[in-house]
Amino acid sequence: AKDIQTAIKQRPLLLLELYCGSGNHTVALSGPFFDHVLGVEIDKKLVSYGERNLQLNEVRGAKIIQADSMRFCRQVLRKRKWLDAVTRQEHVKAKQEKKAGKSRELASGKARQREEEFVEKEEKREEKEERREENA
Repeated sequence: AKDIQTAIKQRPLLLLELYCGSGNHTVALSGPFFDHVLGVEIDKKLVSYGERNLQLNEVRGAKIIQADSMRFCRQVLRKRKWLDAVTRQEHVKAKQEKKAGKSRELASGKARQREEEFVEKEEKREEKEERREENA
């Protein structure tokens, strides 16, 4: 119970709600328990109902998006794993460049460029994967 109490005191609290439907839990959890809630639902009609539900209940710290929950999570985890690796690599590289007297700004600019290239490559790969699944 202490862990939960400690976690609740740490702000901001964020929640990713998968398969959120029309947002009933999104409404209930947003505000008193979580500062920001992102609901993910694949059904377009339920997303519409969820958005209306948020409006009617005057919920400001929540949003519901239409997406396949499994693909959404896969994409988030892939990007997160890659960004963590890039952050570690850039940290080491920045230290080395600092010793050599090079600008850290140059290194961060290159990291952003590599990140954008990676994201673009991943999106193209996922589109191909989706087309393969649709044709199967």
